[in-house]
Amino acid sequence: MQETIIEEREEMGSKEILYAIPVYKDGRGDITKILFQGGRKRYRSIHIRTFIKKVAYENYIDIFSLKKILQEQLGQKNILPYPIHSELIFIPMKVRRPRLKKDGAYGYINFIWIKSIEKRGEYSRIYFRDGCYLDVLQHIQSINRKMMQGTWLRDCFLPRFTYPTGANKEESVCREELQQIIGKLVKVYKEL
Repeated sequence: MQETIIEEREEMGSKEILYAIPVYKDGRGDITKILFQGGRKRYRSIHIRTFIKKVAYENYIDIFSLKKILQEQLGQKNILPYPIHSELIFIPMKVRRPRLKKDGAYGYINFIWIKSIEKRGEYSRIYFRDGCYLDVLQHIQSINRKMMQGTWLRDCFLPRFTYPTGANKEESVCREELQQIIGKLVKVYKEL
């Protein structure tokens, strides 16, 4: 039986995902490496795209609708960031040169945990708040563009599509629309 991401999180307590990247591992092929807060690593025998879909599913997100909205908002078709929730905003970074066409070159880094970026010759190094780091095959300018997208997702996009919690009492657009729909359904029910 396959483990779910939720079970992995429970096993590691409240630790957050820092990144999920595709890697080649002897005897297992193309798999996903996940680094959690504190440096704990997990390897999953699934493709990176499947991992993103599973994380979205377990957070009750329709990844296809999200992708369509982001394509319109960002004006790009592929290599999109994925805002899962306020503490998990995946931004894509090129982390390897694929051996085969279907093997992904991009991994996903949790924007929230990025502390700094440093140029290292042909590549860049991303440092995380807990002291870990990751080397990526992108120039610092393209990483900065992704960082700006992450900031926009955190500050502008996610607040519009999340429900208020105890700390955030503002009504969201989605909640108002749901209230209107529920009101209409109650009216139809009473007429029956």
